[in-house]
Amino acid sequence: MIYYRGIHLAPSPLLVAKSMGVPLVVEVNGWLESETPARLRWAVKWTHELFLSEAAHTVTVSDRLKKGLCERYGADPNKVSVVPNGATPRETPPPTPGEARKKLGLPERPTLVYVGSFYPHHALDLLPEVMDRLPG
Repeated sequence: MIYYRGIHLAPSPLLVAKSMGVPLVVEVNGWLESETPARLRWAVKWTHELFLSEAAHTVTVSDRLKKGLCERYGADPNKVSVVPNGATPRETPPPTPGEARKKLGLPERPTLVYVGSFYPHHALDLLPEVMDRLPG
């Protein structure tokens, strides 16, 4: 099996999976067209339709994305699973803020940690302003 995160404009994971005779599982966790210039959105639509029709299964992070993949690109709802992002605090209880700061060597002031991509729709340019508004 090949597990491929994202659908991009090159269908190479499909070709590799087919040539190896193994199933392809695709993970979709956002809308690629929101980062794509309008003149190329037809290619995004074509690529999504191709991947979603050829993949053995698709994994996405929310019911909303699953619905969108089915409505926009014709994904088979029976071949799309929702696995939300996140953690299970009952299984791994988080440390208290003081414990985390001490373990990581962080100062006693607001600290920002971001884990993700740097796409315009994430609005990371707002973070300095947000940090300036925090007390401390």
